[in-house]
Parts: sequence; C-alpha cells; structure tokens
Amino acid sequence: MKKVRLADIAQEARVGTATVERVLNARGNVTPRIAERVVMAARKLGYDRPLPPRYRGIIRVEVIMMRPDTPFFARLNHAFTHIAASLDPCILIHRTFLNELDPPAVARHIANPGFRRSGLIIVAPDHAEVKVSLRQAKAAGAVVVHIVSRIGDEGDPFIGIDNYAAGRTAAYYMTSMLRPRTGRLVALCHSPVYDVHRERVRGFSDYLAEHGNPGHEFALIMFGMDDRLLSARVFGEALGR
Repeated sequence: MKKVRLADIAQEARVGTATVERVLNARGNVTPRIAERVVMAARKLGYDRPLPPRYRGIIRVEVIMMRPDTPFFARLNHAFTHIAASLDPCILIHRTFLNELDPPAVARHIANPGFRRSGLIIVAPDHAEVKVSLRQAKAAGAVVVHIVSRIGDEGDPFIGIDNYAAGRTAAYYMTSMLRPRTGRLVALCHSPVYDVHRERVRGFSDYLAEHGNPGHEFALIMFGMDDRLLSARVFGEALGR
C-alpha cells in the first residue's frame, strides 16, 4: 500500500504542507476548523501514524431524514439509533428531522446547522436549493453521503439500491403473473420529489414498453405520501375510475 505523505494530506485538506506538519505534530497555531480538516484528510487517506491526543475529539456526523411519523423513516431512525450506540464514543451521530414539503428550509439547515459537523448523511427531496447547499457543505470540508435517494452530484457516495433496476424487476414479475389477463396497471409511490420514485417508475415503464403485454396499459401514477389513509383514498379512487 502506498505510504501517505504530508503532501497527499495537504492536497486532500486543501492546505499547505506546513499546516499539515503543525497539526500532526501538535505544534499549535492552527484554527480548530483547519485542524479538523487535516485530521479528517489523514484518516481518509489511511495515515498510519497516531494522531495527536488534542485532535482525538468529538467527530460529529449529522443524519438528515424526513418525517419521523412515516413507517419508513421511523425504521431508518431506529437503525441509526442502534448504529450510534455501537460506535466509538468520539463519534457523535446527530439525527435531524426536517419537512420534505419545505425544501428551502431543508437547504437553510444544511447551510447553517447550528453546530460544527465533519460529515453529513442525507435523504432529502430533489430540489435546486438543497443541491446548492450540499455543494457548499462539501466545499467547506464536510463529507456528504446520500442514502435511499440520490440528490447530489453523480460522483457523490450513495448508499442504496439500483432503483431503476427495481422498477424493471417489478414490471417483469407483474407482467409475468398477469400474462393471461389484460387491463390497466397503476403505481402507488410516496412523492414525486424523490429521485428514488422517479427512477422506479422509469424502470417499470421502460420494461413495459420493451417487453410488456400489449394488453397491459400503464395508466396512472399515484402519490400517497406514505400516509395509509391517503394511499387508501387515492387507490380507491383509481379503482372507482
């Protein structure tokens, strides 16, 4: 494995090699924010020397989620609670819930969280202002990871399934099971503001166009917002039509 040089850390942290040397040898005269950037860069690159004790402080990672009242986000919140309990005490997971129907407020929180963080794990609506705030957070040195639904730049880390493939898989099984019959197909999704749902619908629709039964019409996309009563109502209306 290639040995990590001070110049490598300096390039990753966007500082000079002299600053890296001062941080790694605890010589002082470096602001806490710059020191944290250097330490994060050293850890990311696999620097094998012990870091100075003064820089083994709390690493704050914020997890931004939407609507804890929904079953999906309730399960996700529960999972991050367990993850946080299993981590080293120096790593603090800060869970934040925001309103998916107010993307500008989401963007404002990303830009000004009220505390210093080293990383950001996020699932949020696909919105221009949110994307701008995420780019600014990355430029300021935060590591950004997208989960469930990608909204950032193509090169950003993403944890989740291939939603386009999931849509195609759903169409494959549905058309196989319904092959002897004809009729209309409908999709019930959470919300159009998430890329995850758009990709699944696109995969479903593309498969039907390429391999589907001519007797199957993809007639309607409904949005239930993960609300059981709303989902039942819109589905009932579709059945009525």
